[in-house]
Amino acid sequence: PRNITVRSYALTLTATQTVFNFAQFSGVAGAAATAKGADATLNAAMQSLMIRAATAYFAVLKDEDNLNYALASKTAFAQQLDQVDQQYKVGLKTITDVYTARASYETAVATYIAAETTLANDKENLRVITGNYYDHLAPLSEAFPLISPKPLSVEEWVRTAQLQNWSVKSAQFNMESARQNIRQQFAGHLPTVNLQGSMDRLYTDNINGYRTLNQRSGPGTQTDRTIGLNITMPLFQGGGVVAQTNQAVYSYKVSQQQLEQTLRDTVNKTRQSYLNIIAGISKIKADQEAVTSAISSWEGLQASY
Repeated sequence: PRNITVRSYALTLTATQTVFNFAQFSGVAGAAATAKGADATLNAAMQSLMIRAATAYFAVLKDEDNLNYALASKTAFAQQLDQVDQQYKVGLKTITDVYTARASYETAVATYIAAETTLANDKENLRVITGNYYDHLAPLSEAFPLISPKPLSVEEWVRTAQLQNWSVKSAQFNMESARQNIRQQFAGHLPTVNLQGSMDRLYTDNINGYRTLNQRSGPGTQTDRTIGLNITMPLFQGGGVVAQTNQAVYSYKVSQQQLEQTLRDTVNKTRQSYLNIIAGISKIKADQEAVTSAISSWEGLQASY
């Protein structure tokens, strides 16, 4: 007998292309909506940061003005207390008048201390936002422009906010992602279709040089190519797909209500902001006139005195 040794090895290459997979298609659409929602959330956070920084800045300026007013008030009441005390010593005022003047002065001192504390706290609030401590901030110019909203229609601003507000956009994209999740879970009832192709190559070699029944001596190769459709149909999963689909539906309803709440908040804040701007401009103009009148009155009293 002859010793016949055959050495062989095979290489297999398989490629699969999805033709129909409803879960994957819905997953891609849901992921795209989630990504857009994340971008909208980031933009909303950036806008919120700008608003919080501006609010903190104006709060510090307001506190500085309040502190100056409290200092002037404390100085005035101190002078009044000194006058009343001198008049009491010469018999022109009673001790009750002295107590009343002293109470007013002590109240002014307490107001000044509270104004100092508020200013310090608001400076710390600004430090939290910016990461820096500002001992002094540039005040607003006396010629600070008071620009009314254009167009002068609150309904126009409400419609613009509903279309462009980033918080609304984020809620809309989250709702779309939840809707795609329903389709993705429902896809558990549907078949999947894949196009699959493969190529097998078998290498054999009779290393003894003897021929076998179906193998001549020397190396040889055999190549097989196949292509076809692979269809997978789910038959029974014990109600798991139904339960997951129902859960996705409820999550979608939650996102709908969150969007509705965001829309209502946006409309409410838009209307309030519009009205506050209009009222604020009118109040500033009225305060400027009041300051002018008060200065004229003070100059008249000074001249009369």
